[in-house]
Amino acid sequence: MQGESDRWSRGIVPNGQRRHVYNEEAFRYFLALERERSNGSGCPFLLLLVDLGEPLRVGSRIDATIALKVLSSIWRCLRETDIIGWYRQELVAGALLTELGNGLQMSGSALVAQRVSGELCERLPASVTRRLEVRVHQYPEPKRIDPGSRPAAFTSGEM
Repeated sequence: MQGESDRWSRGIVPNGQRRHVYNEEAFRYFLALERERSNGSGCPFLLLLVDLGEPLRVGSRIDATIALKVLSSIWRCLRETDIIGWYRQELVAGALLTELGNGLQMSGSALVAQRVSGELCERLPASVTRRLEVRVHQYPEPKRIDPGSRPAAFTSGEM
């Protein structure tokens, strides 16, 4: 019988790296923990989401090569301590950028989105990048002056 941590840490490890890609259940668990920590400490964190733009059909699976390139691209842009996994299993990849300190502004969110978007554009065919959407959300949310402002996002037309 496998333990809870064994089940949660299952994932692919691209290019011989010693990091895991957590499944959806584990990733959302870490997200909930990080929200609680952030609420208590006041220190922000970022949630990076890369929507693979795959049509949701019964029994369909994302191409493993594309998924591996997306996850590897995210790894190349982040720190070893950041958590990477599936926000929605095989549809939306995610990363938690923790321990950012109190001085982070939304410009930091935009910078992360730009770095990941650039890396994805370099490593994936244009037919795939047209479908991708990269979004970065900051928690706790910063005080907004403009109620119509949105989190940093780069959609397929901007990649």
